[in-house]
Amino acid sequence: IHTAVGVALAEGFAAIRDDLAGSVLLVFQPSEESATGAEAMLADGVFDEQQPSAIFAFHTAPMQTGVVALGREAMMPGRDSVAFNVAGATDFTAVERDLRRAVNAASTVESPGANQPIGSEFILAQFGGGRPAGDGRWRYGGGVTRVTAVARERAEAAMRAIAEDLEAKRSGATVSVEYLAGWVAGVTNDPELADAAASSAGRVLGADNVAWLQTVVPAFSEDFGSFQRGVPGVMFFLGVSNAERGWVGMPHSPNYVADEEALFVGARAMAAVMLDAMRR
Repeated sequence: IHTAVGVALAEGFAAIRDDLAGSVLLVFQPSEESATGAEAMLADGVFDEQQPSAIFAFHTAPMQTGVVALGREAMMPGRDSVAFNVAGATDFTAVERDLRRAVNAASTVESPGANQPIGSEFILAQFGGGRPAGDGRWRYGGGVTRVTAVARERAEAAMRAIAEDLEAKRSGATVSVEYLAGWVAGVTNDPELADAAASSAGRVLGADNVAWLQTVVPAFSEDFGSFQRGVPGVMFFLGVSNAERGWVGMPHSPNYVADEEALFVGARAMAAVMLDAMRR
């Protein structure tokens, strides 16, 4: 769906290239699921020849086909990466059990899929297991999802406190923490661009078909924010479900089915958004 809409935009813009009020750079980003694609493209110089003044993206979502939705601020949380390095004479199986319990207990949400209000502060801490790191050391990994800077500060403090408590509990062991803030950037839309994009999409889809998101899902992150760090941008969700036919477009679910009519909706909405942005 994403690529097909991108190709439609490429063909459409190419057909009217001499009439465009500005320039268009189309980014076909791989590896979103592993949250490495945006950073890899930036490292490869995706903007070296043409630095955009704005960037737009979309992701399919389980809303009804014909509807798009967006947020004015932190729309999808970012993720931090945490690693605990443990060395010394200790029971590494027991260490893993203790870390799993402590890291998971640092969460402030009941479940990864529990909707949280946009702009709220929450921590979703998930333990990822351990492996030998050589020289008698073990490395235990995990991830932390958060929305605001305050939540990040609390999450990092909690992880460091866990390491200190573990070291005190396990005599003869030394524990260090590697905390990488912003490992996955998340999505934070530019408010002015978001308002303008909503207006443009509403003009071609109908204002009633443009929704403003009220909640975020802690488990759902995105690396589009890597682009947004250097360029003001907006991501919106593109509805691909069809209730009449029983199709539910929930990404990464085993029964995902997308209504291909959403291709036309996505292309029309994004074309309007980008054409209006070039005219401003």
